[in-house]
Amino acid sequence: MRQRYDWKALQDRYVQGGDDLTLETLAAGAGLNVKRIKKRADEENWEFIQARWRVYMGRPQKTDILKRWRADWDKKCAEAWKKVAEARERELEAKYESGK
Repeated sequence: MRQRYDWKALQDRYVQGGDDLTLETLAAGAGLNVKRIKKRADEENWEFIQARWRVYMGRPQKTDILKRWRADWDKKCAEAWKKVAEARERELEAKYESGK
């Protein structure tokens, strides 16, 4: 039978833990497979949540994930706006060509 884990408690412990608490040490303490906890942490963005919590609490960062996410977000926004502008341009060209 598959064992159930309190994932919320594990996430809270990781997010609020110090620099010495890694996913590997958390997995060992909970009796979990490291790959399983890493997969769950990636799916639920534990590293990002931890970074945001550290900013909120005024603690130093141990990762640059906020910078990486911000850069990725800026890139996605720029790509989306480019698509909107191209669609609007096509719309105006079609309107101009139809004589309206």
